[in-house]
Amino acid sequence: MRKVSAGIKYSVIPAAVVFFFVVSAVTAVFAAGAKHNNIGANNYSRWNAPSRSFLTVTSDGGYMIFDAGSADGEDYSVEYYDSSYNLTGSKTVSLELPVFGTFYSDGNNYYLVTGQNNSDQSATLEVYRVTKYDTNWNRISAASLSNCNTTFPFEAGSADVASSGTKLFVRTCHKMYTSEDGGRHQANVTILINTSDMTILDADYHVSNESTGYSSHSFNQLAGLDGNYFIGVDHGDAYPRAIMVTRYINAIGSGSLSGVNVYQPYAISGTIG
Repeated sequence: MRKVSAGIKYSVIPAAVVFFFVVSAVTAVFAAGAKHNNIGANNYSRWNAPSRSFLTVTSDGGYMIFDAGSADGEDYSVEYYDSSYNLTGSKTVSLELPVFGTFYSDGNNYYLVTGQNNSDQSATLEVYRVTKYDTNWNRISAASLSNCNTTFPFEAGSADVASSGTKLFVRTCHKMYTSEDGGRHQANVTILINTSDMTILDADYHVSNESTGYSSHSFNQLAGLDGNYFIGVDHGDAYPRAIMVTRYINAIGSGSLSGVNVYQPYAISGTIG
């Protein structure tokens, strides 16, 4: 195991790796009843893509399936089932930004992470949006991110969310602005939000190195918790070429993404790229 910096509990590492490879498969199995058939969609040969259907338990003991459709630019479909898996109702949720990232439920509210392409490298265009809803899909508010070194959000990767209290942690990816070598490279992105007023507390979208939790390319991303600390997991393709686990050393209540411990529990063979 390669250790980039010290401090993370050893027991977290194998659990994070297992979580990385298993969680999408569980979603695919249980969400197969959605109108968008996603069986096997968790599998990818080189890089992942955002999941488009999700299952959550409702307050009456039934189930809700959220489905983002088979392509970007469509309104979202919601289906409700009782505890015996009988369809009891459905509704349509209006489109947010046109590129879908992910859905998340914290048990009290629903959240959608969406984006839009920024090929002109505009500093004012809204590129990421995190929208908060109540559990009846009434829209409450949204947090927006622009001027964030992004031409294509969610490019060649996925998006995942973890939360604790009023803090929402988004781990995703992007294709960046044109670099000095003339290319537009891909890397991970992290956004931290205060859900009480839907303001962005911190965001990390800059070119950096693996000691800061930066991964380029990052072909899949997951978010989680280790006690009172957020964790991000990346499928690193080049820098590093490994599964990378990043533990943020500031407690969740700090509202800060500064300072990390980084581990690479699983190196990937082959050449970079």
